[in-house]
Amino acid sequence: STERPSESRAGGGSRAGAKNICPLTRWTTRWCVSPHIWEPINLTGVKFEMAESVKHFTAEELSEAKLKGMGLVLVDFWATWCGPCRMLAPTIEEIAGEMAGEVTVGKLNIDDYTDFAIGKGIVSIPTLILYKNGEEVQRVVGVQPKQAIMDMIRRAQ
Repeated sequence: STERPSESRAGGGSRAGAKNICPLTRWTTRWCVSPHIWEPINLTGVKFEMAESVKHFTAEELSEAKLKGMGLVLVDFWATWCGPCRMLAPTIEEIAGEMAGEVTVGKLNIDDYTDFAIGKGIVSIPTLILYKNGEEVQRVVGVQPKQAIMDMIRRAQ
């Protein structure tokens, strides 16, 4: 059905006229465009552990000048609230461990660097971007099998 969900369902529950804030764009929405209604989950204070071989990037570390000197770099743009991102995390950790020394593998939390992510054209997460000497060589969106990511890296070497 193309019918617009009722305003009373916006944001879930019975909060009539409630507003949802998109964590990526920070745009305010009054109704959900998908068939399900989402509720924000408070993850304040929750720690997400990553393998030591996975680097936590900042926007500054991903500047073109700094990337040029790093060789091959795989960046996972993610967020703590993103289920598919959390599904992909073990795969990213395995790749980081197996390809240590060949490729720098890291993550950038889009909630911490929203403007940077938008500037890079990130509209869906997880997004993986592979850089070689500061230049983007490939981008994939969504959960990917380990072999597909490994093949992407090997083709760029």
